[in-house]
Formats: sequence, C-alpha cells, structure tokens
Amino acid sequence: MATLIKLKPDSKGAIRYAVRWKTPQGKTKQETFGSRADAELFRSQKNVERPALRKVVAPNFKKDAPTLSAVANAFLSDKEHPKEGDPAEPVTIRVYRSILQEHVLPHLGEKRVDTITKEDFRKVYDFARKEGMSPRTWREALRLVGAVLTFAERKGVIAIAPKHDIDTRPTRKERAKTRLDTDEKPYTPDEVYTMLRAADSLAQDANKQIASVWARYRPMVYFFVYTGARLGEVRGFPRKDYR
Repeated sequence: MATLIKLKPDSKGAIRYAVRWKTPQGKTKQETFGSRADAELFRSQKNVERPALRKVVAPNFKKDAPTLSAVANAFLSDKEHPKEGDPAEPVTIRVYRSILQEHVLPHLGEKRVDTITKEDFRKVYDFARKEGMSPRTWREALRLVGAVLTFAERKGVIAIAPKHDIDTRPTRKERAKTRLDTDEKPYTPDEVYTMLRAADSLAQDANKQIASVWARYRPMVYFFVYTGARLGEVRGFPRKDYR
C-alpha cells in the first residue's frame, strides 16, 4: 500500500510531497512531487498495479489507470493545494466534495477512469432525475464529472476526456423561477452579514487594486443594508460621497 507524505519545504520554500511504497522484495522506495495532486495520482496508480507490474516505478496509466474516485480526490487536492495560483475557497471544496461523494462516486467511483464514456454521464443524470434532485445540483454533478475527466486528461492519465450530449440548458420555467426568486427573495440576516463580511475582507485584500476599489464600494454596501434604500436612490449619490 503506497502512502502519501508531506515533506518539509525545500531550500527555496517550495512545498513538496512524496509517495512511499515497498517493492515485492521488501525494499522501500519513494518518489517526490511538486504538487499534491500529482502525488495523489501516482499513489493511486501504485495501489492498483498488478503484482507483475510492481517493478514499474513510473506510473503507467495505460495499463493500470486509477479509478474515478482516486482521480476525483487528486482533482480536489489540486483545487485545495494548487502548485500555482490561489486555492479554491474552503466552501467551494466542501460543495465539490459533497456533490461528488453523494451523487457521482456511488455510481462511477470504482470504474477505471479510462473506461468512462458518455453513457456514464447518463447514469448520473438518470439517477438524479429519478431522485428528484434539483436542476442546479444535477447540472453541477455533470459538470464536475467533466472537470475531473479533463483534469485526468491534463495529467496524462487518459488521452481524451469524454463529453456528454445531455442538454443542460435551463428550461423556460426554470429561468422564470430564477428571475422571480432573484427579484422577490428577501435576504436572511445571515446572508446580509455574509455580504458585509465579504465587503470588509475585500477592502483589506492583499491585492492593492482590489482593496482600493472595495475601500469605496464597502460604504455603499453598508448604506444599502442599514438604510433599506432602493437601487435608484443609492445611484443618486455621486461615487465620491461613498467614503
């Protein structure tokens, strides 16, 4: 069983990960990676290798592709601990993980990622409709399957990520309901406080341009909340008056 280990940062401060496993002869080996996602994929490959392939050190995904579940975990790790760029928000990771675990992996998780076809998208869709899942959730489930497969393609696990032919466009009834909900739905106290906290956070963002813009927009958000003013009334004040 291969294990993933987080190593100490190197001399330049870069975070590294390692996968450690034992050969049939009992010798411990280790491979080092610059990203957690790459390490997750390599570990999953080592764990599915047949005994005859234990001597292979580099991953050979064409012979022993990992399961969709393993690639999904690597996909989430890449979002949470990217080698470059900013990580996804924790709430985003939680939503992705929840949808994958509840609506995708129970049906496709044990399938090798190189055997996934567009018909597997249909399995997820059919189950979602049978269970009465909201359109927003089943659309996100299908999108995440596609995102995981695209991630696998980018990492060289599969040659081409399959696509589905399911129509995910909102119906006229759904669009009308969305407009109605947007126009008439009152904000809860928690939603209001969340907006205020977001405005506070953006006004103190590490990016100077973002912080500068929100240093001006933040008072406008507070004005909306504490006065109950309508949009037209708020627009009546010059931008220079929001300080």
